[in-house]
Amino acid sequence: RHNGATHIYFIQRHASIPVYNAIMGVHLASDGKVVFSTSRFTRDLAASVNTTAPVISAYQAVEAAARNAGVTIAEPLRLASQNGDRSFVFDKGNIAKSEIKVDLMYYSHPLTGTVRLVWSLTLDQIDTPDYWSMQVDAVTGEILHRQNLTVYCSFGDKKDECHVHDDHCQTEEATVS
Repeated sequence: RHNGATHIYFIQRHASIPVYNAIMGVHLASDGKVVFSTSRFTRDLAASVNTTAPVISAYQAVEAAARNAGVTIAEPLRLASQNGDRSFVFDKGNIAKSEIKVDLMYYSHPLTGTVRLVWSLTLDQIDTPDYWSMQVDAVTGEILHRQNLTVYCSFGDKKDECHVHDDHCQTEEATVS
């Protein structure tokens, strides 16, 4: 609640499985009237999904993400906690600075419109400042999307009196086709 406005957010799901980054926002004035709405929902979701059951395990998804990040798991990672069969937390082992959270989700490809069941995880890489968000296909183990959540900033020759982040910073994001 801000300035009398109410903001309501919805997360899209299919078979109780959330869709990665599929959020709808409805914004109400103090009198309850809708003043604005936003949606990143996937149209015709039920007809678009590939499956509701993963073929690879959450641990295999972590292995695929580690390979993609260029790190080798020296010893098997310990399962720290589990919530049903869709949410896992693994010990950081030798590959991460923090525990590795893995959740079953759908990923809607922004270019092709295909919707794939994925293991969504974050990897706070131990040997770099990189903090990866990755969506690993839960059927094939392919990395469908990865985003480096670390922002790298360069001040150039430091002659600038004012530093504008958009001019000097970059993040890395890749959607695999």
